[in-house]
Amino acid sequence: MLRGQIPTPAAPQRRAAAAAELRRGIVLALVAGLYFVVVEVVVGWARLLGDAVHAGAVPLLLVALGVVGSYVLRALRIRAALAARARLRLVDVVRVFAVHNAANWLLPARTGEISLPLQLRRHFAVPLAQGTGLLLWLRLQDLHVLTTIGGLALCAGAGGSWSRLGALMVAAGVALPLLGWQLAPRLGARSPRLRRVVEAAPRRARAVLADLALSWAAWTVKLLALGGALAWLLAIPVAGGVLGALGGDVAAVLPVHAPLGAGSYEAGVLLGVAPWRMQAGIDIAAALAAAVQLHALLLLTALAGGAFGITLRIRPVPVAAAADDRPVAVEPAP
Repeated sequence: MLRGQIPTPAAPQRRAAAAAELRRGIVLALVAGLYFVVVEVVVGWARLLGDAVHAGAVPLLLVALGVVGSYVLRALRIRAALAARARLRLVDVVRVFAVHNAANWLLPARTGEISLPLQLRRHFAVPLAQGTGLLLWLRLQDLHVLTTIGGLALCAGAGGSWSRLGALMVAAGVALPLLGWQLAPRLGARSPRLRRVVEAAPRRARAVLADLALSWAAWTVKLLALGGALAWLLAIPVAGGVLGALGGDVAAVLPVHAPLGAGSYEAGVLLGVAPWRMQAGIDIAAALAAAVQLHALLLLTALAGGAFGITLRIRPVPVAAAADDRPVAVEPAP
């Protein structure tokens, strides 16, 4: 730039954006450093890495494939819901979800959930209310899949009263998305504040089925991989491993979820494998060791995915799309 030349408006904007990125990077580095210290004090990195290494190559490969596969399929769910606003690159949405998933593990009491609506607003210009509604709709689908899979696993191999409990879980799981789909427009009609939130739920049955299909695919890939790893570690049927992995995931979504899921994830795994552990006569100490190893593998892959996501740059949403205030994933009423 020549001396005395007045800078163009774009130059100050670029400098401000660079300064904002620098501040965010400093904050992220401080948070990462704090969590490194917390994990060292509470668990110990040597123990965490040791548990992961002792699990062996087969469980590590299964967990990595399950996590990466579920990331891609969940990102497809989010991109499909945002298709009305802009055409997004899949890699950008995967990046957002990876950071969101890592935040859920790092922050206590599920406070990491808010990272998804915040990231959607920042990167894709999605209003906060619509981003929150999208998160609630995705979580309702997750609850549907987890409840149904848990019920089917109990029906498949537990027997007795466990099978009856499994049948009730399957019925409840099937009803959840149907109730949510039917109640969403009624809630939006009664409350203007809720209207923008419930707009995230699709209006047509075909769109609901497409969402559920992606949800089932994501959870099937993840639970089969993690369940296979747990079954390998405990030498139990895959159905028992799937129910153990399911118990760990359910425990991780509870409001009492501790940072990194310390303790709560293992408790969920032990509860899930209880029918098979008792049938096979497996000592609870051996089951706990396997749960800790599975947890360590899952944590390492999730945190590695979050670190990878932070380093990626997201392509900005075009100005026309950012200014658009159309609803997220809303189709005309049939």
